Amino acid sequence: MPVCSFKSCLTGSKSKNTVRISSNPVLHRFPKDPYMRSIWQEQAQRGFEKSSINFKSAVICSLHFVPYHYLNNIQIILIITMYLSTEVQLQRIVPPIIKRKS
Repeated sequence: MPVCSFKSCLTGSKSKNTVRISSNPVLHRFPKDPYMRSIWQEQAQRGFEKSSINFKSAVICSLHFVPYHYLNNIQIILIITMYLSTEVQLQRIVPPIIKRKS
């Protein structure tokens, strides 16, 4: 499983000491648009030293997006998608976010 590009995210990590927040997150590839790609990269590395990302294989997991970022804005579809692994499509103009612990 690919590892999420967010520096502080452990989705996809094979480490045995990690806590799994979601057992089946949806993985999204970086956008092809250079401007949106740079925004995604900035968000993924916020607070950490900048490093290069292989955009051909890099992904960001669904934990860094909120339901209204998706084209199909019905929450039940998102939940079903996460468990059945059907494809959901992000809106073209949304950057990922850093979710804060409550």
